[in-house]
Amino acid sequence: MTFLFYGFSAVSAQVSFTSSDKDLEHAFNWAKKTALSYKGANTDPVGPWYEAALPSRYAFCMRDAAHQSIGAEILGLSRENLNMFTLFAKNISASKNWCSYWEINKLGKPAPEDYRNDKEFWYNLPANFDVLFATWRLYNWTGNPSYINNLSFVYFQEKTVKEYIDTWALSSDSLLKRPAHLHTPIPYNEKDYFHSCRGLPSYSEGIPNMRTGVDLVAALYRGLQTYSDILAAKGLPGQAKLYAQKAERYRERLEADWWNAAQGHYYLYYSSNGKFVKDEPIPYLLWFDALKDTTRVKPHLAQIASTTSNVETTSYFPYLFYKHGEWDQARKYILYLSDPATPEGNIQRFLLA
Repeated sequence: MTFLFYGFSAVSAQVSFTSSDKDLEHAFNWAKKTALSYKGANTDPVGPWYEAALPSRYAFCMRDAAHQSIGAEILGLSRENLNMFTLFAKNISASKNWCSYWEINKLGKPAPEDYRNDKEFWYNLPANFDVLFATWRLYNWTGNPSYINNLSFVYFQEKTVKEYIDTWALSSDSLLKRPAHLHTPIPYNEKDYFHSCRGLPSYSEGIPNMRTGVDLVAALYRGLQTYSDILAAKGLPGQAKLYAQKAERYRERLEADWWNAAQGHYYLYYSSNGKFVKDEPIPYLLWFDALKDTTRVKPHLAQIASTTSNVETTSYFPYLFYKHGEWDQARKYILYLSDPATPEGNIQRFLLA
């Protein structure tokens, strides 16, 4: 372990970081400057926003915004966060089977790269729970009661933990039985990803006929536990206990069904032919804080560290490794992500993840 001195101060966008580790200090300064360059113009029709999507779309998607939101707060983008998450909450609808817009652009419209109409669009099912989790973290970070009390957020919470779960067959005892595709347009075109990806049961994309992804199980756990926390904060202990119990059922299923004890790893997904499938480990089980068995956390972290992941996935690693005490590994990923000599060196928003 390298012992370092860290200094941190934050007043809106005036956040600064000092350290005896000058490489780490340089990485922070580069990341801050670069991330703030992706702040949207005040005159954009969507209102205050920052880019949280694939480059050149001038948009923000539910997953990326959820994962970047606290970093954005640190950089002084409070108005942007509140506006963006309000838009996600407001656009949940029955016509989209209680999905929102996966991605919204600077014009205030659903991004055409992911949306054609309410029947034909791209959507990853963990997104509702990720946004719910993000708004709870934002409430705790900022103290802004709007994130849990504003009518748009309350509506989003209630529809997500009830109708959304029912509509997409996501009860804890349905995850291994649900169809791979639900609510698809008629006639169905497998080659049209606005049809085949309307309700992907994972953040892992490009896997045909996936019934359930392990990250969706973790997201469900975190979403229901988050709702329990919100209810408790509102002085409703009875309802809070009910949803905590519902959340725990997903975590129990995660540990009972998805862990391969013989090989010491979690499966990635459950296929429509009734088989669990192993693939590269993903960070979402840790992101959603769904793993409570410490004897499984360490090997899972080691498996993540042993694989090569894309920029987006790698950007989660510094936070997760720091959180679990792997400081040297976390530092390695920060320097890797901020090094322009690496293929990933052009990542623009890793600090926000």
